[in-house]
Amino acid sequence: MANARLVVCAGGGGNRAGTQGSVAGGGGGGVVTVAAQSITNGTYTITVGGGGASDANGSDSSIVQGTGTTTTQTATGGGRGGNQVN
Repeated sequence: MANARLVVCAGGGGNRAGTQGSVAGGGGGGVVTVAAQSITNGTYTITVGGGGASDANGSDSSIVQGTGTTTTQTATGGGRGGNQVN
C-alpha cells in the first residue's frame, strides 16, 4: 500500500443554445484534490468526464477501485449555461 496525490477534474458544462443575444457559457467542471490517497495493488477504473455539448451538463470524472463497489474519488461535471430572463 502506498499514498498518492490525486487530482480529478470533471468536464465543464456546455453553453446555452439560443437565438437571443444574451446566453451564457457553462460552468467549470469540479476539481477534487487529495494530498495522500491510500492506493493498494489492484485494478482501477478511471473515467474522464467530457465537456457538455450545447445545452448539456459536463460529465463526472472518477477513480474507482476494484469491481466498482467503492468509489475512491469523484469530481462533478459543470452545469450548462443559462439565458437572460427579462
